[in-house]
Amino acid sequence: MRKKIFIGFIVMGLALFALKWSLASKIGGPRIQFDTLEYDFGQVEEGDMLECTFDFKNVGDAELIIERAVPS
Repeated sequence: MRKKIFIGFIVMGLALFALKWSLASKIGGPRIQFDTLEYDFGQVEEGDMLECTFDFKNVGDAELIIERAVPS
């Protein structure tokens, strides 16, 4: 009995996740799209100053507001 309830919750969770995902793709709003997602600096000596620029654009139908950008 517990196993059936557990499986039922998993199935319901997956169904809700799939529904949310499909609705989110149809609902408008801002959507950010990057030209590239990563950059390989190659071999770097310790202490070298490195810089990279990532170009992006808003492909959604609402204003895209970036409130905080943090390098990793």
